[in-house]
Amino acid sequence: RWINSKPLSLADLRGRVVLVDFWTYGCYNCVNTLPALKSYHAKYAAKGLTIVGVQTPEFDSEKIFANLKAAVKKRGIEYPVLTDYESKNWTAYKISAWPTVVIVDKQGRIRYT
Repeated sequence: RWINSKPLSLADLRGRVVLVDFWTYGCYNCVNTLPALKSYHAKYAAKGLTIVGVQTPEFDSEKIFANLKAAVKKRGIEYPVLTDYESKNWTAYKISAWPTVVIVDKQGRIRYT
């Protein structure tokens, strides 16, 4: 499920730089990175940067969609947020910690993790 966007795929985002932020709203360090991410979104979205938050829960309580929606609203997140309740994206990107940022270039290649 998506918040702030229709469903997106990397194919849809080809031609844009994509910052994928693996986070969960109960993670202290994840919350601390939000001001920077929101600033990047405000400054660079019109110039070709797309930020996608991938909310991969650590705890069962973080799998409640209403809680996530409330957290996104409370924290003023305007960029797209994807729920990753089954950790499919987490596994595909070989993520091991919250938060983790992945930068994908305009051609769809991972340039930074």
